[in-house]
Amino acid sequence: DMFTQTDQRGPVRHVWSSRWDDATRLCHVTMDFWVRDDAAGDTRHFREEHVQRGYEIAEIQAMLADAGLVKTAVYGNYGTRKPNAKSDRWLFVAERPLTR
Repeated sequence: DMFTQTDQRGPVRHVWSSRWDDATRLCHVTMDFWVRDDAAGDTRHFREEHVQRGYEIAEIQAMLADAGLVKTAVYGNYGTRKPNAKSDRWLFVAERPLTR
């Protein structure tokens, strides 16, 4: 339920529900949005479906190496803090070394 959340305040309301599958390591997220348009006097609804895969850190490191990339930084969630056990996701920054 990492992405399960609800916000019913303001002009954009949302309800997200997620389901994690241990076997495939896929997270299926359904996102419903309601956007209020006061000028038109109505509310528009739309839905998005997202699928995200989870990877082990060693898998990411191997993929970077296989692609010829070098990890330069790792951040937790969406900021610039170091990741920790409570980080929902780790963001890897990598670059391809210059060759001469």
